[in-house]
Amino acid sequence: MGWIVLAGIVVALLAYVIGMGLYQKRFLTTLNEEEFKAGYRKAQLIDVREPEEFKKGHILG
Repeated sequence: MGWIVLAGIVVALLAYVIGMGLYQKRFLTTLNEEEFKAGYRKAQLIDVREPEEFKKGHILG
């Protein structure tokens, strides 16, 4: 009985991971450097790096 519950949890977890992967492809876009530079002033950017990473380099402003 316990293995059935465990199998159900594993199947549910796999379904969630696959579903989220497919869902994110609809609204996430990967940009190359040229595309980013062409349009970054038109969007709000939020830098979520740690302070030490930020000190190594960041976009001015």
